[in-house]
Amino acid sequence: MTNVLSLTLFICGTRFAAPVSAAAGSALPQPGKALPRRVRAVPITVALVRTVNGNVLFDTGLDAAHLADPVLREALFTDRGMVRPPVVNEADDLRAVLVAEGLQPGDIDLAVLSHLHLDRTGGLKHLPRAPILVGSAELDAARGERPATHGSAESIGTGPGVEGGDSAYLPADLDLPAARFERRSGDGEIDDGLMVLATPGVTAGHQSLIVTLPRGGPVILAGAALDRLADAGTGTPPAAARDPDAAAASVRRIATLSAVTGAGIVAGEDAAQMDTLAGRTLT
Repeated sequence: MTNVLSLTLFICGTRFAAPVSAAAGSALPQPGKALPRRVRAVPITVALVRTVNGNVLFDTGLDAAHLADPVLREALFTDRGMVRPPVVNEADDLRAVLVAEGLQPGDIDLAVLSHLHLDRTGGLKHLPRAPILVGSAELDAARGERPATHGSAESIGTGPGVEGGDSAYLPADLDLPAARFERRSGDGEIDDGLMVLATPGVTAGHQSLIVTLPRGGPVILAGAALDRLADAGTGTPPAAARDPDAAAASVRRIATLSAVTGAGIVAGEDAAQMDTLAGRTLT
């Protein structure tokens, strides 16, 4: 039995990373060193799950306003160690995507975040009434493991890392009332046919989402737990994983669950797979 009605996947922009063959921890150039000649275009993915009980978003994309001002763009992306600034076209903005689906931001009843990097959190401020379901360890990591003070930006640390690390947590996206964040530890059912799956490693509290479609059966939305769909078969963790061993265990967990249940896997950061799925509504 499932309360899920449909699943629609969107590409809400593109970010850029070092090739997946780069070793974890060395995926980006050090200060003073040349940029790699090749970079990987990574889709910024958002999923809309319609259920009998309301509309659920899995991740919310990147806030296009961060890219509009050249000075801000430089400070938020280039100066934070990223290969190059992301690209979010007007039609890729979360609000535009929702309007194209006949929805307004106020129609979203719940946001589930795979993790709290800035390419997942940009739309949170535009969702006026949706609780935000996030891994407890992830919220602690985004806050620098310091208790939040009314969700203030000052209480949320960014850390010294680079893309794929702590500096990808953006306080401006997380400066929300603390009550909007709902912590989740481990696995847990949200609704019939909708389940959070703990898949830490790429970040401290990463989580994936299992969506059971009424006709198509279960689908695992892997978030950033996989760089490519093929990595599920090889057990390869994401190149930028903060904890490669934990990330590899999460990849194996996703692959085993898929094999046992027959669930499909959506690797949201796999450009080739997303090109075939984006804009399609699955039932």
